Amino acid sequence: MLAQLSSGVGIGQLTTTSSLNVVAEDYLEYKKKFGDLEFEGIVGGSIQSAQQDIINLLGSKYISDDLRNYSFAAAGSVSKPVTDIITNRLVSGFSRVRLNFKDRYLFTASIRRDGASVFSKNKKYGIFPSLGLAWKASEEPFMKNVTAISNLKVRATWGQSGNPAIQPYQSLLIGNVINTAQGAGSGLAVGLSPTLPNDNLTWETTTQTNAGLDFGFLNDKYRVTLDYYVKNTTSLLATVQLPPSSGYNTIIDNVGEVENKGFELEIGTDLTATKDLRWSIDANLSINKNKVVATKNNLPFSSGNSRITPGDPLSSFYGPKFNGYAADGEMAFMDVNGDGIIDGRDNQYIGNPYPSTIIGLNTSLKYKRFNFMMTWSSVQGNSIDNQMLFTAAAPSPIFNRSAEIYTYYPKPRASSIHRRSDLFIEDGSYIRLRNIRLDYSLPLGDTKFIKSANIYLSGNNIITITNYKGYDPEVNVFSGNSLQQGVDSGAYPGSKTVTLGLTVNF
Repeated sequence: MLAQLSSGVGIGQLTTTSSLNVVAEDYLEYKKKFGDLEFEGIVGGSIQSAQQDIINLLGSKYISDDLRNYSFAAAGSVSKPVTDIITNRLVSGFSRVRLNFKDRYLFTASIRRDGASVFSKNKKYGIFPSLGLAWKASEEPFMKNVTAISNLKVRATWGQSGNPAIQPYQSLLIGNVINTAQGAGSGLAVGLSPTLPNDNLTWETTTQTNAGLDFGFLNDKYRVTLDYYVKNTTSLLATVQLPPSSGYNTIIDNVGEVENKGFELEIGTDLTATKDLRWSIDANLSINKNKVVATKNNLPFSSGNSRITPGDPLSSFYGPKFNGYAADGEMAFMDVNGDGIIDGRDNQYIGNPYPSTIIGLNTSLKYKRFNFMMTWSSVQGNSIDNQMLFTAAAPSPIFNRSAEIYTYYPKPRASSIHRRSDLFIEDGSYIRLRNIRLDYSLPLGDTKFIKSANIYLSGNNIITITNYKGYDPEVNVFSGNSLQQGVDSGAYPGSKTVTLGLTVNF
């Protein structure tokens, strides 16, 4: 039971959600060796089905909370029950062929056909092939005398994958039930609000080409993996804002093509490996460049401060650029078109929500019964739209304001125009101690009842080094196919935790 602050009348709310998820997969595998050639073939299919049933009840005007009676029959007023049934299905057929000649030359080919219920009947299915080649040069006879190189492998792959990342029914014509008033004193009437269908909506398809090298030295004591990739995503799925004249707010559409390309480097070493002492270190580096290749009709489109423009990174931030203060103490902004008016035509590129560099570092140290592990991560080169700071630093006197307001408005006044400018686009780079853990394996002697026991102390997100002014630089309040990425409007930050525990295996 809850009390309404406005009237002190108790209210009760009950929401019941039941989910049923079914996954079935079956395949036939055939393996055969023809001399030095190993053959493997797989053909199969799968189906995934999910259904969610939701019932929401709301009662008000309870006499007293002291009754401890949560029955809706005790409520003076019960709202109309709200029910919903959501279903989602994915069916797939797939096949794969693998060839291995002398464990030196490797070939893989696969193809799959996927169908998703979230699309209209015209575009439910997509076909996605892939190919892979590898040469294990270290297995060649001419490499047998090169004892320093324990592994040398050259790889190349090409493949496509599909993404049906939209919610059920978003591409279909359906009627949402609404209550609407037809005039003063007429009361509420039940009506249907139709959605805007998109019969041509199709799978978002990613085509990736990858070339890589794997090195191992001194019996893999030192390991290096290097990859270069080019990844093109076509028929990009996104929510597009529509003009009010259309009668609709948004539509899900295939809006363009995005290219990602870059390098990935992994380095690892076992510094020492004895009976009592083992110490290994692994590091990885990823450098990525993101660019919008094309949009629908090659026109830019926006959602909030985010914009998709050919030639710019996906979901780039656009807005006016701060240009000092005017004589009256008001903020001044760059007048791009020189018309003497600051409006949307003066917006320009002010930030990229995607990082240019991602770095990771892992180390593991084991000494007798002690085991120590630590993981660091770092993201560099991305921007965050700090909408929470934008709201808290507004000069309006209606709400309490952050002390940061004086950073942006030396003389704040209600008449000041508060613009979403580059002043609120911040550097989102950070270095974070992701996890640290120390274990001690307890000596058990001749105990047969307990197989193993260890005590541990661990911490998550213990250290974060960043210049970002918000709660957490690792934040994004929008997900899925939203055009807005790297936006912080007050999302709950990641927690910092310290755990002391005991693990016992019997």
